[in-house]
Amino acid sequence: MTIPLSLDEAGQMASWTKICVIGATLSGGIVAGLALDKALIQWPAWREMGSSSWLVFARHAELGRGRIVLPAEGIGALWTNRV
Repeated sequence: MTIPLSLDEAGQMASWTKICVIGATLSGGIVAGLALDKALIQWPAWREMGSSSWLVFARHAELGRGRIVLPAEGIGALWTNRV
């Protein structure tokens, strides 16, 4: 047996659903964009630069701002896609 929702409660649920869908779409788009950047830009550059030069770049990128941005992006994508 289900309990009927009032119009106010149904409207709040619809708003929450819209927020979750928009958040999941945005976070999924960011993740997809970063994967595309890596595949089309970073990997060909790595082949031309060589592994030692790439290592220096990757350390600065991953251990600089990447320490904050990459986990936040992953957690945000996971949280918004949990629905």
